[in-house]
Amino acid sequence: DGACTWHHLDVGGDCRYWPVSAWVQFLLGWTELEACPALRFEYRTQLDLHSLGLTALQVLVDLLPFREPPAPDGQCGELLKDKGLVLIEELRDLQMAWEKYWAT
Repeated sequence: DGACTWHHLDVGGDCRYWPVSAWVQFLLGWTELEACPALRFEYRTQLDLHSLGLTALQVLVDLLPFREPPAPDGQCGELLKDKGLVLIEELRDLQMAWEKYWAT
């Protein structure tokens, strides 16, 4: 029964998709999860939701149309803000941060 043996199993998979509770289980053990009901609940019932959320974000970023870095300071940013297209600048920032995260 997985509900009774979860604390005896090792954490697996790509650690970039792990929530905090998986890191606690990996680094500190199941006794630390038992001591924190919120982390225990996340670990036992929501690992897939966390990974699914990250996967959805990855799909969004991968489907964004722009890949080139923004223009030097002041050029592109001011133009976008003047036209009310701040969202594009924010999405570009998200894309660059996401690529940096996966590169490390």
